Amino acid sequence: MAQRRSGRRRKLAPGAPFYDWVRNRLIYWCWSPEQIAARLRLMHLDDLSQRISHEAIYAAIYAQPHGGLKALMIEALRRAEPSN
Repeated sequence: MAQRRSGRRRKLAPGAPFYDWVRNRLIYWCWSPEQIAARLRLMHLDDLSQRISHEAIYAAIYAQPHGGLKALMIEALRRAEPSN
């Protein structure tokens, strides 16, 4: 609801042109949001509308409603191993 009131549309939401592509790279290919953003920049050099920042990818992951898909996406994010 707050998103609708703010007038801003999220670039990466279900139904967005490259949402499934980003989701698949996160979950199945285990790419980081930085790798995904870099690949989109390379794939769409002249089309800024087909790019997304890694920050927007992180925001989209954490904005997902609670459930299995959100858990899969968060689990797919890389984490540094804690040092002993």
